[in-house]
Amino acid sequence: MPRNLPEVWQPGWATPGVRTAALLALALTLVGCGGDEPSAGSDATVSAEPAAPPAGPSLEEAGCDVERASKVVEQCKVCHSVEAGAANLTGPNLYGVVGRAAASKDGFAYSKVLRESGIVWDLETLDAFLASPLTYLPNNRMAFGGVTNADDRQAIVCLLNTLR
Repeated sequence: MPRNLPEVWQPGWATPGVRTAALLALALTLVGCGGDEPSAGSDATVSAEPAAPPAGPSLEEAGCDVERASKVVEQCKVCHSVEAGAANLTGPNLYGVVGRAAASKDGFAYSKVLRESGIVWDLETLDAFLASPLTYLPNNRMAFGGVTNADDRQAIVCLLNTLR
């Protein structure tokens, strides 16, 4: 192997256990990408984007715990973008999610159960969903165990409510 590569790419950069753990983490992250759902562009992909709600308040104006919100939203950003106009990632962009019908973000192939749920994301439904996505909506494809800490969920929901 060439010696001009970064140290992490040199032979012996990690033990086999570390490499295995890293590959397992990557595989688990990608689990939410697959499934038996139609590909983007098929009739099942919802493309109607509702009108954008008025601009939301700042985190401070909304009474959010700014420090907590800034920290806990990082776990969401592993799979979701949160900036206006940003691309969907493993999960859909969460900008403007509050007040939006579930499975209505353009360009994302949602699971059948989410498309047929009839959910409109408000503060209460987001809190319940984030507590345990698979308990709240069985057979959805969000590969995430949930946010068990109520204060962390409140901070995430508060932050999401400002993204409009």
